[in-house]
Amino acid sequence: MTSRKCMDGAWIVAAMLSVLVAACGQRREEQAPRADAAVEEEGDRGPCPEVAEADRNKVVAKVGETTITVCDVTEALNKMSPYLRKAYEAPEKRRQFVDNMIRFELIAQEAVRRGYADDEEVQRVEKQMMIQRLNKELQDSVSLDDITEEEMRAYYEEHSSEYHKAEMVRIARILTKTEADCEKVLTLARDKATDSRFFRELAREHSIDEQTKEQGGDMPYFPRAEDRTPEDPEVDPALVEAAFSLEMSDPLYTKCVQSKEGWNVLRLRGRRTARDLAYDDVSRQIRHRLHRDRLAKVRDELVANLRKSAKITVNDEALARINIEAPPEQPQPPEGMGPPAGEGKAPLPGGKAPFFKAPPGVLKAPGAAH
Repeated sequence: MTSRKCMDGAWIVAAMLSVLVAACGQRREEQAPRADAAVEEEGDRGPCPEVAEADRNKVVAKVGETTITVCDVTEALNKMSPYLRKAYEAPEKRRQFVDNMIRFELIAQEAVRRGYADDEEVQRVEKQMMIQRLNKELQDSVSLDDITEEEMRAYYEEHSSEYHKAEMVRIARILTKTEADCEKVLTLARDKATDSRFFRELAREHSIDEQTKEQGGDMPYFPRAEDRTPEDPEVDPALVEAAFSLEMSDPLYTKCVQSKEGWNVLRLRGRRTARDLAYDDVSRQIRHRLHRDRLAKVRDELVANLRKSAKITVNDEALARINIEAPPEQPQPPEGMGPPAGEGKAPLPGGKAPFFKAPPGVLKAPGAAH
């Protein structure tokens, strides 16, 4: 009988050749339960408790030195959807299912004989699958039910600014030195008062504000002066007053506004209504956020401990020689279709990266559709 490691390698190779065995319709993990798995599981129930313990390791079929047991077939069938599983209730259909498992194993063994188990891409896929199993183990070790009510309420209080926000607006502005310059720009802006793209072009051409002109005059969201918190940007009171008088249906302010820095042409870019969320409104969201944070901590601690025990070196000179070809410049989206400048996609909750993400293309089998 082949060892578990060799058999696992065979199933992985077969998965890489899935185009050849599409008729099987099963993934490696669905068709490759090991006959000795029942022994390794804790307790007496094993991986297929619906089968009597005495029957689990009974051999249904042999393919060379590899056996397919009652437990193997049962697990493979039970991992299918109930609708598909029903089709195999008849004995002849069940025999057909086993024949597909035999076909799968035959091609897997042939792939091993041809050396695919040593292929770098196959080995990368095997690593990825092992990492997925490890990640699943870590996820199972952190239970959502372990997050206590006290932790959730403490988070709510500590992050009250996330759940209680005042009304906010966002504007674009064109700053000029003199009122005369401002009036000239305002006249141009009035001709296309509803065209935000035209306003951005005017800002890049005429604004003297170096911080915002390249972004088309865009400024971050800000509240009224009385609602401002330390996290909010500090905006000239004259701009705040003018901005909150505007509506999205009529976004251009009709007069030049004088501020400490000069004279301004203003255009409303967005408006956010006030938000006041009670604890009960967000408790479920907080529980999931704390669960993600705790899982991220477990992962980070694992990686930190692995780094301590591993010998890691990085060749900065070789790293500097890597040449990454710049992507082609993307065309600008039509007016109103894309986010405003500076408004990119929000980061993942908690700011954490995935535990592991394989490089592009690693999981594609040779010849598989892209």
